[in-house]
Amino acid sequence: MKSKLVFKRSLVKRFVTLTRLFLVCFVIGSTLLLATQNFLNNSYITKRDELKAKQKIAVEVNDYFNQALFDIRGYIAYDNPTLRDNALAQEPKIKSRVIKLTKHATTKQDRQLLATIHDFTQYYFNDTLPKVIHEYETGNKEEVVNIANNQGTARVIQFRQFMNTYLHDIDQDSENLYQKLIRIKTYIQIGFVLFIFFILLLLLRIIRLMLKQVGQPLTQLTFAANDIADGKDAVIPTYMNRDDEIGALSYAFQKMVVKVQENEQSLIARNKELDSLVKIKSELVNTVSHELRTPLASILGFSELMLHRELKPERKEKYLTTIFNEAKRLTALINDFLDLQRLESGKQSYEKRYIEMVPLLEKVIEVQQMTTRHHDITLEAFVADPVILGDQTKIIQVFTNLINNAIKYSPDGGNIKIQVFKSDRKLKIAVSDNGLGIPKDSIDKLFTKFYRVDNSDRRKIGGTGLGLAIAQEIVIAHGGEITVQSQLGKGSIFIVVFPDFKTRLSRSNLQ
Repeated sequence: MKSKLVFKRSLVKRFVTLTRLFLVCFVIGSTLLLATQNFLNNSYITKRDELKAKQKIAVEVNDYFNQALFDIRGYIAYDNPTLRDNALAQEPKIKSRVIKLTKHATTKQDRQLLATIHDFTQYYFNDTLPKVIHEYETGNKEEVVNIANNQGTARVIQFRQFMNTYLHDIDQDSENLYQKLIRIKTYIQIGFVLFIFFILLLLLRIIRLMLKQVGQPLTQLTFAANDIADGKDAVIPTYMNRDDEIGALSYAFQKMVVKVQENEQSLIARNKELDSLVKIKSELVNTVSHELRTPLASILGFSELMLHRELKPERKEKYLTTIFNEAKRLTALINDFLDLQRLESGKQSYEKRYIEMVPLLEKVIEVQQMTTRHHDITLEAFVADPVILGDQTKIIQVFTNLINNAIKYSPDGGNIKIQVFKSDRKLKIAVSDNGLGIPKDSIDKLFTKFYRVDNSDRRKIGGTGLGLAIAQEIVIAHGGEITVQSQLGKGSIFIVVFPDFKTRLSRSNLQ
């Protein structure tokens, strides 16, 4: 089971196994073919040697009989006793060959040959030849001729024919054995060619499997990667159901594509933000230029009047007051920029101590009330003596910005209400007005620095779009949050939340 799992999860293991299978098949097939051919060659050689041995013995027996016939005829014709003895001497040679032939007799024909040789030897050397020699040596040549004419010549001819037939059959068997070997070798060669063809098919199958398992997925993944690189819509192949390296590559590729798409979407969003920021900064430059130019123009204009004209004291006082107010406005604008820079850089330090909020709010209201005669700013405290731990100057700046905004964005005047109350064990201070209100699509962006609601009425009011961003940074630095609720045309409510507060601390704690 474990080897099967490894085989499934590893292309390398899979192809190594297939290659080993191919080599094993090739070695086994080649070995079987060579062994078969070697067996056939040895079998052929053994049978051929056996036939040659029998053929040699048969030829020798035939030669010995022929020699005996020629010698006995020479003895009768030339009366040479040596030839007679030589003829008789062939019998033991023939018998010794018969003994050898008995060892090689494996067929019916061989056994028939042995019987024929035995009968003819018996007839010739035991029955006929002694009788012929006796009749010849006793001078009865007529009887010798009768023996030869009656049976001897016919038996000799019959024996020779049998021996020739046997030798011919031996030759034919040798030829058949050779032809059989050639035929079987031909079959083996054909089988070897078919085996090589099978091996090539197996190798082709392995190569095709490799291409299908590895080449095709890699090609498709390459095409998909090129399409993605060219910014085209890519058809991404999925092989995540595979447990091998291709499956892992497919999973990584899919993951990479998702990340690329996410990064692309992020880049698009950031580009939009950058475009928006560029637009905001462009508007800021215009706003700042306008905001700076306006007080500077007033200061320069009134200063020039005071330098080059004789003015009544009351007019000088009016002009000086205007120059002073414009200078304060210019200073406030510059301070906003400096505050924002410090807040963004993280260099802003806070000197926190316990602050009584009601007196602080009354002080801010008193100052802001002096800037307007069309608004009635009131304070309602539903918590007795609330105290927070914070930087008094910065907290004053927060509520100054909020109340100042309430005044500016209520151009027709009206009531501005500051309420201090407790909710969810948190101290909340709401600044509400009955002014212009804020469009819904602008509420989420309201605390973005340099953001200003695109409204002609607000453009006339002016502002840098920094006040709320600065207020939010300060409140967050005190562990709180600032939210807004608004209805267009009906006014807005900004709520500042301080999570930690106390009530009625001793005077020593407030030092």
